Amino acid sequence: MFVLEFCDNPNNPILIPGQVSYSDTFEYEFISQSKALDKFIYLVDMYRIIESCASELVNVSIDETEEFWKINKFLLNYVNSIFSYKEFVNSYDPPLKKITEHYYQQKKWYRFVCEYRNRVIHQSTIIKDYCPGSKDIFVDLDDVIEIQEGFQFKNDYQRKNSEKFKGILEELKKESKVRKGKNYLSMKYVVICANEEIREMKDEVLLIAFNKGVKPVLEWLISLIPIVDGNFKYAFIVNKESSPDSVYEPNYVLEDFYRKMFKCLGVENLISKEITNLFKQYKYENFFD
Repeated sequence: MFVLEFCDNPNNPILIPGQVSYSDTFEYEFISQSKALDKFIYLVDMYRIIESCASELVNVSIDETEEFWKINKFLLNYVNSIFSYKEFVNSYDPPLKKITEHYYQQKKWYRFVCEYRNRVIHQSTIIKDYCPGSKDIFVDLDDVIEIQEGFQFKNDYQRKNSEKFKGILEELKKESKVRKGKNYLSMKYVVICANEEIREMKDEVLLIAFNKGVKPVLEWLISLIPIVDGNFKYAFIVNKESSPDSVYEPNYVLEDFYRKMFKCLGVENLISKEITNLFKQYKYENFFD
């Protein structure tokens, strides 16, 4: 059985026994709820990885032809970071796949990057063209179109998706540069445009994931913390029958999550503001750490 103890200073605790106890299942519940916060932190971090990989690709500059491999290194990092993000979001609980599917079906640049990633991985459609003057890099659009036209379809869904992507590729010819009779698309321009769409998608993803999966956990953690004379105390929930003692600290988990979100997202981010408003609502405003 778990019992509540609390104090004013967790660094030099003078423990006061609480009047609340919890069954042995509390340990499983606390770990499960904490994992939901960790999963959300990972969701935030995966988008930060996309931003980092995008920055590397947009700012790539090579001085020697022997360094050309760096371009495709950054290309692989970028397209795979988006693929990993998409797969993680699609398997997320609470469900978020409707959001990524909407952007995949409705947004040109995000769709192109997702499909181009498959061509890079499965058909080795790597970047081969670089302009030393502008430092720009180019996708051979005609090469991608030729590969897409040669696909064999297993079902109508694949056929419809392929036809839609071929339409996007034909449309992108208008934004490409013609060199020696071939269409080349600036990959740096693609990254900038795709990232605008992915940023919008990320905001929708985080807001739904926060409201459905994180906010209830934060409220649950707050409910575990005793209030004495109108002030929150620092709680330890302890199973003294275990060896060594099992100890869980809801204040620490709550404040650590708050701190990580502000560091990752910034003060002005909508999620940061949602967390701040939640803490104000429950009057949890004096942190112990």
